Amino acid sequence: MSEKCNEVLAELEAFVDGELPSEKMGEFVDHLHECPPCLHRADFQAKVKEIFRKKCEKTSSSPPETLILRVRQTIRSEVRFTDEA
Repeated sequence: MSEKCNEVLAELEAFVDGELPSEKMGEFVDHLHECPPCLHRADFQAKVKEIFRKKCEKTSSSPPETLILRVRQTIRSEVRFTDEA
């Protein structure tokens, strides 16, 4: 993994949430187009977020905070595992 990949992965959640500052967006998207592993992670995280959104729409309450924390921990663990490979 390159240094750029590490930078992108550090801000991936902000990108998926639509919270990445606009001045970083162009370079971020360019990297995703050039780097299949980072694009795969972005797609995966976006799909997980969409699944949660749909599931939460069906209920009147938010998912438990413990569930949210476990999912984030699992995603971070997967990122670390892939970085080591």
